[in-house]
Amino acid sequence: MKIVLIAFFGVIGVLARYGLNVVFYRGASSGFPMGTFVINLLGCFLIGIIYVLGLEKNIISAEFRLALMTGLLGGFTTFSAYSLETALLFNAQEYFLGGLYFLLSGVLGLAFTYAGFFTARLMT
Repeated sequence: MKIVLIAFFGVIGVLARYGLNVVFYRGASSGFPMGTFVINLLGCFLIGIIYVLGLEKNIISAEFRLALMTGLLGGFTTFSAYSLETALLFNAQEYFLGGLYFLLSGVLGLAFTYAGFFTARLMT
């Protein structure tokens, strides 16, 4: 049942992401990726709410929390998971690990994107 809930909410998250991107990119004149930017921030806000209501307040069941966090927000944006994990490291006073995770994810993520560009260009 968990897999079904994750898949169902994942589809909703993907469609919501697509819809918001369409809204933000329609008529956009700047090169700034406003749609993705807003989606990432909204996902971070929502994962914070779901985390507190699910784990701290026990208002959301574990199964529904999994469906929302992994399915809905996983389909919507994985940036929210990155943000939550970083915040949890800082909350646990793991400042070095939190900072390392925060910086390396951005820097290495960009580096791996360029490595993917390079690899694909070599293959074609």
